[in-house]
Amino acid sequence: MVVAILGVITLNAQIFISGQLIENNGSGIGIPSQTISIQTQGLVLGTAVTNNSGMFYFADSSFSCSMLTDITFSAIDCNGQTMSWTFPCNMNLQVILSMCGGALTSCNADFTYSTNPASGTDVTFISNSTATGNIVSWFWDFGDGTTASGPQQIHTFAAPGQYNTCLTIFTSDSCTSTMCQTVYIDSIINYNCDAYFVYSSAGTNYDLQFMDVSWPVPSIWVWNFDDGTTSNIPNPQHTFPGPGSYNVCLTTYSSAGCTDTYCETLIIDSVLLPNCEAMFTYYVDTASGMSNFYQFFDQSNSLGTITSWYWDFGDGSSSFVQNPTHSFLNGTYVVTLTIMTANGGCSATYQEIIIVGGSVQTFQISGIVSLDSVPLSSGIAMLFGGGQMYTTTISQGYYIFNGLDSNSYIVYAIPDFQLYPNVVPTYFGNSMYWASASEIFLNADFNFADIQMNSYNTTLMGPGSITGMLYFNNTKASSEKYIRKLTESVEDISILLMNTNDELLFHITTDASGHFLFNNLPYGTYKLYVELTGYETFPGIFTINEESFTIEDIEIIINGNSITFTTGIEENNLNTFGEINLYPNPVKDILNVTFTSNLQTDMQMNIFNAIGQSVYSKQIYKKSKTENYQVDVSNWNDGVYFIRLSDEKENTNLKRFIK
Repeated sequence: MVVAILGVITLNAQIFISGQLIENNGSGIGIPSQTISIQTQGLVLGTAVTNNSGMFYFADSSFSCSMLTDITFSAIDCNGQTMSWTFPCNMNLQVILSMCGGALTSCNADFTYSTNPASGTDVTFISNSTATGNIVSWFWDFGDGTTASGPQQIHTFAAPGQYNTCLTIFTSDSCTSTMCQTVYIDSIINYNCDAYFVYSSAGTNYDLQFMDVSWPVPSIWVWNFDDGTTSNIPNPQHTFPGPGSYNVCLTTYSSAGCTDTYCETLIIDSVLLPNCEAMFTYYVDTASGMSNFYQFFDQSNSLGTITSWYWDFGDGSSSFVQNPTHSFLNGTYVVTLTIMTANGGCSATYQEIIIVGGSVQTFQISGIVSLDSVPLSSGIAMLFGGGQMYTTTISQGYYIFNGLDSNSYIVYAIPDFQLYPNVVPTYFGNSMYWASASEIFLNADFNFADIQMNSYNTTLMGPGSITGMLYFNNTKASSEKYIRKLTESVEDISILLMNTNDELLFHITTDASGHFLFNNLPYGTYKLYVELTGYETFPGIFTINEESFTIEDIEIIINGNSITFTTGIEENNLNTFGEINLYPNPVKDILNVTFTSNLQTDMQMNIFNAIGQSVYSKQIYKKSKTENYQVDVSNWNDGVYFIRLSDEKENTNLKRFIK
């Protein structure tokens, strides 16, 4: 027999009971600290004690409703009388019991608090206390030696730590009640904003594609390219006037009023600038039979070719091997990997702290998952960090991950879809997308990773449908830090249906074979978006109309580090007919098309969207071996497109690009 109080998780229970004991005077106030006896057919199952709100929980794995007919609750009221309530047995029984609780329940102290994300130390406290009489006094003890009075307070804590903050109320009918909560002030959590960007070649010597990767997602971007030009869009493409050194700066402004600036000096010359990022993973190789023997794996990414790897193991030794092994003595080491691309075009460094031997300190992450401020009764929480994935259950809104090392993590909450069919899996930070989830930088217990779930309330009524299958070629994610590890199963992958304004209309998950279906769709244009932690996704754009109200055979391909949509169109580039080169790819405004072929024949150029609809057509009269064309795609929808060149002899060449 297990008694669960105040949200403690009870697993594998056959009977789970939750309820509230309230005053019978019509106030609905919960009765705290009241012992409730739970019986059935003359047998005492156990007892539960109500919390400050009168809530109680009970679980028992010894009995099931196949063995029992009813369950009886009993408690002693304010007059010393034993009150009893009987309910039919239910595997997940929820009850409300009422009686007189006397002076003990005439007032109930309660409060909530929120931390100012701009400072991390300024906390707003608001009393939510209730009483049968009038509350005449509120006394706050913040746990740091300071106090205050009044129903609402803003308090600044001087240093990070855990503070036992208490509120005591006094009422006009001489009732007193106190409630305490632990307030966490943690400097490790980045409550501020962090501007940052990456860049890559956009196809010519002086063209670069910049991408904002700031945290959290800013509301305003100000780019200064150090050549007299600026931009205010998140991901600008910029052409520098010529060779030289440019100190490019990005200044971001968050909705919370935080601003930050990041600058990086770029050397622009005749060599295309490859962007690169160093990264590695490792594990302890116990099969070798050697003590503290580690295997390291390079996971770096680069647009250019990586030509050198330099490892510094932090103990005076090093290696130039791409995937080295190394033996350590017991201790703590900072392992560093530095990579360099051809001709020294790009260099990047990545470090990790490795603790070898001895005891390793671990931490926990926990929180409450709610829908419209009501705790979720059941679901699954997933944790991603350090290239690992963990899962646990959500019970009465509460989840916890234990035994975590110091690292950065993101949390993903998945509801029980049978109980919550219109609720969408949501990350800590209340985002539906992993790329904009709030990171937790862990080197102490973090127990307030609360998540407010996203939901939708859309009724679809129409003749249209969109259906297809999800496959994967390989499972190397774009984020090795936060990766949802896949096997050959592609079941339970979230697919979001949105309108052209990116407003959520519907959410489904794939079945065991990877199949998905959206039906009852009115005429219109829709976006499909696959949410898979660690993978970059390009949405699929689909139009339902009278001529095409059923779209079938859509293929969603997990390939390398991205997810794309096709309709069975396969790319080819056969040398017997000629070669197509496209740049930049991905493209924002102008797509440059170069076709090289020894055949002197007129051709037809067609461009299709991801579902095979023709969006562009042009007759080409070939005059030379190499032909160059430009296509303005600035007003096209984002997504995957295919360009096809064909001649009168039905020779065909197909190439894919991304807008």
